[in-house]
This record gives sequence, structure tokens and C-alpha cells, in this order.
Amino acid sequence: MAFFARKETPAQNIAFCALAAAFDAILSLVGALLPLSSVFLMAAAPLIASFVAYFCQKRYHALYLFSALGISIAVSAWDFQNTLFYLLPCLCSGLVYGYGVRTKAPASFSLFLSSLCQFLFFILSLYLVKAIYQVNMVDVLLAFFGKERNPASEAAIVLLGLAYSFGASGIAHFVFILVSPKLGIPLVWKARRLWVHPCFCLASSLLSFAFLFLYPPLAYFFLGISLYWVSLSLVEFAPKAHWGFYALSFLLLFASILLFAFLYPSLSPVQGFGMIALFPAALSLSCFLEVLLGKKKSTH
Repeated sequence: MAFFARKETPAQNIAFCALAAAFDAILSLVGALLPLSSVFLMAAAPLIASFVAYFCQKRYHALYLFSALGISIAVSAWDFQNTLFYLLPCLCSGLVYGYGVRTKAPASFSLFLSSLCQFLFFILSLYLVKAIYQVNMVDVLLAFFGKERNPASEAAIVLLGLAYSFGASGIAHFVFILVSPKLGIPLVWKARRLWVHPCFCLASSLLSFAFLFLYPPLAYFFLGISLYWVSLSLVEFAPKAHWGFYALSFLLLFASILLFAFLYPSLSPVQGFGMIALFPAALSLSCFLEVLLGKKKSTH
């Protein structure tokens, strides 16, 4: 049986997991010795974990994760923070991504779920650093950008965490795209229904509006999510859309700009900036209407 193929027997699964864990330990050691190698770690570690999730059976995933962490901590015990704050999120997000590919989920959803996993670890790391080192990373990040702590800056940290999470997962996703054809790994690019991406964007925008007056950081989280889904929607719709789609998008976007200009002066800075969610909502609505109008035309 080829090395990069589905593992059927326990021996094949364990051997593949052991080899993957050894590679992770090497990456952890390199990361501990060369601090600037974190970008390479973010690309290679999720790729290895995604291979484990795709080629190995599910019951061996936990074995791989704990063995990789254990060996990595053993070989770089003097710098276990590298394993805790870099390797662990990369491994978990890689497993999530690989499992999405294995189940033939669209690449957009695999990337989204792996990025969400990275973001959860980003938030968790803020609390872990505070608990272990008595350092508030939110204050450190705000001081780095020369900002004082306030509701707007705290909400901006959420967007920063999302940008980091999508960036880290995006690097791994790009590398996976490059190597997957050579390994015979099929990728599902598009969702089965055209309305899926616009619907997720519209739902995220509405949730952003709902939480904007209740808990702004959560509103900014959904704002970042809506920007991801609207980007995918535009990439999917724009190349093959007719002039009516562009005209409708322009009108809805222009209306959202007017509404933003009308509402912004009466809101606090954090709430006013959060109204940017009007823009992805308008564009996703135009994509959604394009799908509905296209279906009506096809029935006549």
C-alpha cells in the first residue's frame, strides 16, 4: 500500500501517526531554537495534522494529538510555550481541516472551521498567559499599537484575532492546495447550493447588528465572519453574473453607505464602526436575490 493512502489496519494507522508525531516534534524543536520560524510552523504543522485526519481512522486522531504534544514537550521542554501556544492550535486546526476534506465538505467550510478553531485557541491563550504569567495580553497588544483600553479597542482585538486565525489557516490551506493534487486528495471547492455563502454572510451580519448594542466584542466577531463569507460570495458570483447583478449590488451598497452615514453620528464609536456590517449585508443580499431571480427565470 502506498504511504499516502487510507490506512486500514491498526499497524498502518499507528505507524503513520507515530511518524507524523515525530515530524511535529522536529518542528517544535526548530521553533524553540529559531523563534522566527513560527510562520513555517503555521504552514507545516497543520498540513501534517490534516494528513493524519484524512488518511487515518478517526479513533487514532486523539492518539496522534497527545503523542505529538508529549514528544514535542519532551524535546523542547525549556520552551514548552512554543508547543502550547503555537503547535497545539496548529495541530487541532489541521485535524479539523483534514476531517473536513475527508468528509468532502466544501473547502470554504473546512477553512472556516479550522480558522474558528485557531480563533478559539487565540482567545484561550489570552487567559492562559494571564493565569500563568500574570500578564494581560490585551493591554500588551493595545500598548503595541499605542491605544488605550476602551470598548472600541477591546472589540478591535477580536478582529485582530480573527485576522490572525484566518491568516494562519489560510497559509496551511494554500500549502494543502499545492500538495493535494500530487497525493491524489480531491478537494470540493463549491457548496452544493449557490445561496449557502450569501446566506451565511447575511446571518452573520444580522447577528453582528443584534450584539452591537448588547456585547460589542461578539458583534465584531460576527462582523469578521461576515467579511469572510461575503468575500467568497463575490468570488463565486462576480465572474459569471450579468449586468443586473452589478446594478443591484451598486444600489444596495449605495443605500448601505447612506444608512451608515445617517446612523454613525448618533452612535458611540464602537457601535458606529460596527455598522460596517451593513456593507457585507448589502452585497450578500444582492447575491441572494441573484439566486432567487435566476431560479424564477429558469422555471419560465
